[in-house]
Amino acid sequence: MAPIVSSATAAHKTRTRQVRSQPKAIYSIIGDGVASYRKVPRDRARAAAKRRTMTAVSTFVTHSHASTEVTFDVTGKAPPPPCDAGLPESERTRIAIRLPRQLQRPHKRVLTNTKVVQIDSTLGKVPIEYVQDKLAELGPTMARVVAHSAIDAAITADTVVPRRVRVRLGDISAEPPTHVFAVHERTPAARRSTVSLVPTHDIVWAANSATLPELGRPRRAPPPALAPGSEITLPVVPVRVADVPAFPTFMEYVYNKRADLLLARLLPDTAPDAAAQTAPRAIVAYAEQLAATCPVPALLHQVRVVRGVWANAAAFGVYDAGLWAALDLAWEIILHALAFATGTSLDEMDSVRLAEEDDMTSTPPPPRHRRRRNEPAGAPALGQ
Repeated sequence: MAPIVSSATAAHKTRTRQVRSQPKAIYSIIGDGVASYRKVPRDRARAAAKRRTMTAVSTFVTHSHASTEVTFDVTGKAPPPPCDAGLPESERTRIAIRLPRQLQRPHKRVLTNTKVVQIDSTLGKVPIEYVQDKLAELGPTMARVVAHSAIDAAITADTVVPRRVRVRLGDISAEPPTHVFAVHERTPAARRSTVSLVPTHDIVWAANSATLPELGRPRRAPPPALAPGSEITLPVVPVRVADVPAFPTFMEYVYNKRADLLLARLLPDTAPDAAAQTAPRAIVAYAEQLAATCPVPALLHQVRVVRGVWANAAAFGVYDAGLWAALDLAWEIILHALAFATGTSLDEMDSVRLAEEDDMTSTPPPPRHRRRRNEPAGAPALGQ
């Protein structure tokens, strides 16, 4: 007869197996593959990385339009102001929404591996493109660890930002978070109603953000043996962002580099798959279908989502072709859907070309302003 094992002993064995199966450190994984990366011609390696970044979203976007702004009359399409409640539609206040015809590209800043080296000196000779590509492979697992990291609800509900917090780990399939972002918008602390505490990994931002300052290494190293349910103490970094509600969507892309998933977040939930809608005629037909199934308030909500992700990406200095391709495609679809829904005349897409990362130099840099520690360099006007 098999020996009887107590529940405590069984739990201990399970926990031991989980601890022993901890993953290899992220920095070691990145460093191990760099030798084979150097054997591949640089142009081929960058092209392969860019193809993976696209992930089923075409880079064909529009850039030539007769006008720079378009106005949509949503009177009767959106909920009326309280003062107009009960009035016939002909007597209601006219509601007009003015939107840019296309999203501006931010001024591109050079991104080097300087901040990556500050995190791990062994990565000094590793090209930043390789670090980004490798993190894109590890990103989904790292994002799952972040998603299963919990902070005490009493702390998250407080408007006073602590210097350090305890984080409970629900998943140890990748290295635990290194910092906690205290995400808030550009409002004085006295008027700040909510601050979102978001666990994150410093190397992800060091390898992708050209404007976020170096975060500093945590003073306390995590314990060598971790198991689900373990708690670690992490430093809290106040970070002012352009749009707090859109930050989770933006951060999700920075981790996984899945442009198709980003596009799904940027369009209404009821929208069919748009990843294959790349040709101008297909985009217009898709937008017409969307206008017939999606009410104007839902389209206007997605406008705010797209603008929020756009503003955060510009402020953090994330210059990624897949990100901007998804933003451009979603913006084009939503604007055409609004045009169909409101009977607005919209310029046709008369010039289509490939979107490249190097195209992000046409927009002049935003005006310089004094910024606080750990604030991404100035977000464009839409994000302020």
